Amino acid sequence: MPLHRIEITAAILVFTLCVRATPIFAQTRPSKKPAVVEPVDPAREEAKSAFLEGTKLVGETRWAEALTAFERAQARVPHAITTFNIGVCERALGRYTAARRTFLLALDEDRIGTTSLPERLKQDTQGFLEEMDSLLVRVTVSVKPANASLAVDGRPLSIVAGSDPSALPVAVAGLRAPGKGEPVPAKRFVMEMDFGRHVLTFSRPGHSDAIVARDFAPGVAPPLELSLDELPATIMISADQPGALVTVEGRDLGPVPISLLRPAGSYRVVVEKDGFISASSQLIVNAGEQSSFRAKLPVDEPSIAETWWFWTLAGVAATGIGVGTYFLARGAAEPTRPTLGGGTLGWRVPIQ
Repeated sequence: MPLHRIEITAAILVFTLCVRATPIFAQTRPSKKPAVVEPVDPAREEAKSAFLEGTKLVGETRWAEALTAFERAQARVPHAITTFNIGVCERALGRYTAARRTFLLALDEDRIGTTSLPERLKQDTQGFLEEMDSLLVRVTVSVKPANASLAVDGRPLSIVAGSDPSALPVAVAGLRAPGKGEPVPAKRFVMEMDFGRHVLTFSRPGHSDAIVARDFAPGVAPPLELSLDELPATIMISADQPGALVTVEGRDLGPVPISLLRPAGSYRVVVEKDGFISASSQLIVNAGEQSSFRAKLPVDEPSIAETWWFWTLAGVAATGIGVGTYFLARGAAEPTRPTLGGGTLGWRVPIQ
């Protein structure tokens, strides 16, 4: 609808609401009976003042300010006509997904009967909804991995509950307050948004963000397929002994400290140094995360059975035991060495 028609519609609203005394702000008519002074309702007076301010701003095509005024009026005294005017402002600002939601809400309020929407405005609402169906962007999005989060222009999506379980889930952009992205409804879904330029940010822990900045034309857009790259894991290895050597999955990587990047998974780490007892660990690391291992290498003190003097004494003792065992086995006395006969060789020399 052209802007001049919106202005005319807004003017008609002002006339209908304020002059013809619709139920929300009825005028007091003269009466022959004594006037009864009713207590002033502050909320109602604030809503009326904000509504009139909004209609004035619409006449000046100050749509953003008019939207704020109508929202202020709606917060004080809700009414289907005020809801309709909010939708008119959102539509004029190019916020078609928000305007569609607002117009549907105005029809719901009229249908439930809490407040009424004039027939003329019902017809305008139906026309606006048909118009916006042709202006919205619809794109089929595929994401790997499926549990990635998505934010469009810094806002999470609104998930629409569908009546057909076999159809793709539908998510709408531009309806929620600014915030972090939230998980998408499925690995493949339909996204609806206003036409124009948008920034889509896909993210998932352990993966690099995927950012798409693109201009989208009204109607069905080409499918969008995204695959998030998994971030490597960081492994930090150190030891309480300098110069200790590191082995990961059987591969020598040099002395500590070691910092390396590896795909997510499980890794066998061994740290060793001469003279010290080696240390090992099975590290499990996740994508994009860091895992640390500090090895404690106690001094390798040899046991008494490993010392040289132990084996020397053991050899002497073993020899003595073997000799004693030999003679005990024979059952005879151990032989004694004979004397040398007073220091002579047993020769006899005659004396003349």
